[in-house]
This record gives sequence, C-alpha cells and structure tokens, in this order.
Amino acid sequence: MALLTIITTLTGFWLASARILYSMGKARILPAWFDRLNKNSTPGNASVVILAICIFFIVASGTNWLAALLALMATGLGVAYTGSSLAFLQLRRKYPQWARPWKLPVGNLLGALAVLASLAILYFSAKYLDTLMWKVFAAYVAIGAVIWLVMIFEARRNPENYAVRAQQGVVEGAE
Repeated sequence: MALLTIITTLTGFWLASARILYSMGKARILPAWFDRLNKNSTPGNASVVILAICIFFIVASGTNWLAALLALMATGLGVAYTGSSLAFLQLRRKYPQWARPWKLPVGNLLGALAVLASLAILYFSAKYLDTLMWKVFAAYVAIGAVIWLVMIFEARRNPENYAVRAQQGVVEGAE
C-alpha cells in the first residue's frame, strides 16, 4: 500500500508539473518551447524536462533518492504556496477595484493565514534536506533564475508578446 501511495504521489507531481510548465509556456512566462502538446495532447517537452529533473535528483541524492525527491518536492511546494499566498495579498492590495466573481470572507486574514501555513510547510519540509540536497535545491533555483532572467530580457525585447493578460485587462509593466 505504501508503494502505491508513493507511485500516485510521484505521478501526480509529474502530471501537475508538466502541465504547469506547459501553461507557463503558453502564457509566455517560460519559452514557447514548453507550449507544445504531443499527439496525445499531453505536454511532451515539459514532460521530458520533468524527467530530466527527476533523473538529476535521483543521481544527485544517491541511495536515499525517494526520500530526498519527496523532501525536495515538498520544499518546492512550500516556496510555490508562499509565493502564491503573497501574490494573493498583493493583488488584493494593489487592485482593489477589480471585480471578483467570488468574495473571500475576511480575505486578508485568510491570505495571511495561508502565508503562515505555507511558511510552515516550507520550514518542516526543508528540515529534511541534508547538505547535498541543499546544493541540489540551489542548483535548481539557479537554473530557474537563469530562465527567469532570459525571459525578462525577451520580454523587454518584444513587449507585445509578453503582456500579462489578466481577467480585468492587460496589466502594464508586469515583470
């Protein structure tokens, strides 16, 4: 039963990560290379990247690869959840005039609680990373930073291709 749980967790991670990379390519947050579906309508290029990342983590973490991979995934989720929660609060503060189809009761309070919960996830998952896994995590962040800088450069070169289209209209100067 534990093996099935691990397999479904990794499968969920793989499918979700590939779709996220695909969506980010479609939104021009990542290179357009990620915005490609194969004949089965699955994001093939993004899946190959996720495979390469998983193989890199497995090779880097040695015999304890599964625990290390799950700790890295949880740490990455903690970072993503924290960023999303902070973005939620910033959007509420910066664009209060936007029409929202559903109003979150005590939204700022729940946003602050989401930030705290995300930081707790980040803290408790990062506790399981050893020195080698911190180096792997740093390499992963460095690769992401390089891609981010390249995309900022591209957005400045071709701003018409990289305007952020929000539900309420185009957000100017969104980088």
